[in-house]
Amino acid sequence: MAKADTQPAEFKLYYWPEIVGRGEFIRLLFAETQTPYVDVFEGKSFVEAKKMGYGKAKRHFAFPVLEHGEIYLSQTPVICRYLGKRLDGGRLYPKTEQGRLQAEMIMAGIVDWVEEGLRAWHAIDTNAGHLEQKEETQPFIEYYKNKRLPKFLDFFETVLKENHKKTGKLVFVGDQLSWVDICAFHVIDGNLFECPEVLDREPTEYLKKFHSAIAERPNIKARLDSDKRPKYTHTGPIV
Repeated sequence: MAKADTQPAEFKLYYWPEIVGRGEFIRLLFAETQTPYVDVFEGKSFVEAKKMGYGKAKRHFAFPVLEHGEIYLSQTPVICRYLGKRLDGGRLYPKTEQGRLQAEMIMAGIVDWVEEGLRAWHAIDTNAGHLEQKEETQPFIEYYKNKRLPKFLDFFETVLKENHKKTGKLVFVGDQLSWVDICAFHVIDGNLFECPEVLDREPTEYLKKFHSAIAERPNIKARLDSDKRPKYTHTGPIV
């Protein structure tokens, strides 16, 4: 029996149902470590989730929100770092200060990358859906694909390649899988789905090998194949 089936859930995740989005960074960390958690809005509609608010006492700006005992966290990088340190004995948390800082730097880049993708597909109104502004956002999407995405790919490819040459491991930090690898996988995965032609024309040999390796990890693969996982909808790189 899987570990997630035998342990009580200590964590509660608040994130929009029906979309992949930023919540998937957190769900993938739970999946990799087989950590049980309560997906508070699972099975509910977007409207129902909105009525329930942003976590306990609505003390957070936006989803995702994590509840762990008396701890309530928002902001994706803060939650992911916290889980990296807490889950499965901290095996996803870099052991050195240099490694921890490297992970923080890479996650900051991931946050920028996600935000630029969001802005491109929702350039007219970030509070509205992409389909409501599809024609108007097309120039912004083309700019993202031709100008911004290649720069992100170049940076992440370079960092991954350099660490591989140094350690012989296809990870971003040191020689062991860390929480930021799982996060990097998700942003690469979404862009591979939304912009495959860009990743095909740019030098992304290491990124593609990294993506394939993470996708084949048993617990990650189970999450990707799960019927519970929302599907990408061509409304943005991780949406």
